Amino acid sequence: MAKGQSSDNGRNDNDDSKTTTTTTTGEMMPLPVHAEIRVVRNLALFRIIFFLIMVHEWVYALPHYPLDTVMDVSQQASGRDRWFAYDQFEFLQDLLPKVSDGPGSEVTCLMIRTVGVAAALLAAFGGDFFAIAASIFTVLYGIRFFSMVQCFTNHFYLFFLIQILLTLSGGGDLDLKRVAAMPTEKRQKLVQRCEWAAITIRSQYATIYLFASLWKCTSDWMNGSI
Repeated sequence: MAKGQSSDNGRNDNDDSKTTTTTTTGEMMPLPVHAEIRVVRNLALFRIIFFLIMVHEWVYALPHYPLDTVMDVSQQASGRDRWFAYDQFEFLQDLLPKVSDGPGSEVTCLMIRTVGVAAALLAAFGGDFFAIAASIFTVLYGIRFFSMVQCFTNHFYLFFLIQILLTLSGGGDLDLKRVAAMPTEKRQKLVQRCEWAAITIRSQYATIYLFASLWKCTSDWMNGSI
């Protein structure tokens, strides 16, 4: 009988070891909870790397200069670069500085550039300020992206989509203990948002690069003529 009890106790100990795990600080955390919130931390790491890349893109890739005064199709001075505007988004050019604004237009461009950098850095490291900072940067990026046709590339389009997805997801959280300590319902909602965002971001990357690769499968591309 003692032998049977010993066997049962050993089996119970093994069962307990499967349902809990020890953290680096020696605290016991339920393994299922720890496993399910891993996506929250991974999304936070991706968020930091992504918005640091966005700082570079915002400063060096997107144009930050006043819109030139040109002649539009009807040969009237518009003060806006109508030749390079989307028909549906011409109103966005009204929000950007123009040469006709005078010397102050350069200062305005510098201010927009600075606010964009600050918002991207806060979105990467701001913690509780992530939602506000990410929203501001996404709006600024969208205005510049859709205001001029020459800004359109697959990469800029992808970046804009990812900004929206990260903003809606909440950007994840690096502190797994804080996430694990959340009420169950709140934690599950956060995990679901992060999982949804991670899957959608992966699918966007796969879709864009798949079709970009297929487009390059032409004789001109293969023989190096383009």
